[in-house]
Amino acid sequence: MTTFNALLVTNEGGEFAASFQQIDKGALPPGEVLVRVAFSSLNYKDGLAVTGRPGVIRKYPMVPGIDLAGVVEESRSSEFKPGDRVVVTGCGTSETMWGGYAELARLDAEFLVPLPESMTLKQAAGIGTAGFAAMQSILALESHGLKPGGQEVLVTGASGGVNLLGIDSSRVSNRQRRETWVRLAHDLPMNLLDRMITVEPLEKIRELGEQILAGKIRGRTVIEVNARIT
Repeated sequence: MTTFNALLVTNEGGEFAASFQQIDKGALPPGEVLVRVAFSSLNYKDGLAVTGRPGVIRKYPMVPGIDLAGVVEESRSSEFKPGDRVVVTGCGTSETMWGGYAELARLDAEFLVPLPESMTLKQAAGIGTAGFAAMQSILALESHGLKPGGQEVLVTGASGGVNLLGIDSSRVSNRQRRETWVRLAHDLPMNLLDRMITVEPLEKIRELGEQILAGKIRGRTVIEVNARIT
């Protein structure tokens, strides 16, 4: 593949534009690992990014999509090899680094996490930054002494994506990312997650972006990058 399909966002002279384009593989930003993206997800920040609202994208042109799950195609890192399944969440993608609304993504190895064997790519995208941040919150509470069955916990904003799975994702170390995903694979009932997921094609992302900003999205929306509307 010398070109790939992507949603490219530009802002020239204050004029926002978002369109699907065939981009040359050589135009990808530098990075150690090339990933063929299978799924991304829809978050509130994605809604802002694809509809031209301020607050997310800080560098143009940009491929939005803060989450991605896919398979390694090429790697210059000893940490990964072609065929490895990986997930990327909340590390600056869609802000200063190209994200998951494209068939290919290139990032440094420090931002990639090997997918736990028990988890599918679709489930990883369903968890995304929302689930990752929720588990980070749980781990932080546990580090302060919270134990199962020991205390009552107040959860606010429980209809939001984070709390449906259990706060905005912070940039944490790769070691912490790996530990968090292992814990998610162990603790999160995948049958519950599967019931929460709705899969939509990438072609509908701008429409879906407006819907999530309007509060019309429930559960977790997974974006199938290679799907086409039929």
